[in-house]
Amino acid sequence: AILAMGMSLCCKANEQDGFDAQGAKRNSSDMKVITIPLYGNTTELMYYYVNVYVGDPNAPSKQSLIVDTGSTVTCFPCAKFCSHCGKHIFPEFDIARSKSAEKVDCQGKEC
Repeated sequence: AILAMGMSLCCKANEQDGFDAQGAKRNSSDMKVITIPLYGNTTELMYYYVNVYVGDPNAPSKQSLIVDTGSTVTCFPCAKFCSHCGKHIFPEFDIARSKSAEKVDCQGKEC
């Protein structure tokens, strides 16, 4: 499957990561579209997801992202911030291990 994503995460990227200060994807010629495997189904799981690596390139954290075609927000749970996020495939992302991530208020306009 081909999936082009501009992410607004519970731990959003900073400007040097391809997003502006408000978390919106920059219109830039260096933004890339990549092909990644799409997992799941609509009969048993009732959702589709992709696996991505985020955080420090020397010690990335593997996260699964639910592909939600009815939303403009792509999220994954962050340690210490997610009290009602349910069960996930991989451990929560540790924002303290990131130099560029910051918390996004899930009650705010970005979510």
